[in-house]
Amino acid sequence: LVRAFVNAPGYAALGLALVNDSRVADLAITIDRPLFTYTFTYSVTESKTSILLDAGKVTAVDGNSAAGKIAKEIVQRLTRLLEKYVAEGRSTAGPPQKNDAAINLRKTIPAAKLKKRPEPD
Repeated sequence: LVRAFVNAPGYAALGLALVNDSRVADLAITIDRPLFTYTFTYSVTESKTSILLDAGKVTAVDGNSAAGKIAKEIVQRLTRLLEKYVAEGRSTAGPPQKNDAAINLRKTIPAAKLKKRPEPD
């Protein structure tokens, strides 16, 4: 799944970092597959408040196939959510407002700063 996220179109532009330690994570991604089905469900929650940011499902024959689909969907949906927040000037309920500063959602990360994860043995 980590490899699928790193390779998903738009992932690098979001400036996200995947971590294993839930104590330092801003978002938590939970994935489940009911027994004897091809349906994989996922949810994305804000770690500190447990607010549900996104949820969805994909159909795939196995976890490897599902990983790419889930990563692609989450990256696309998080990008749309961030674009909505910027357009409305807020992430909470209420009328739209102006942003205090210019917001650039498309980050460019220099190749030298991108670290490849070692392949598992």
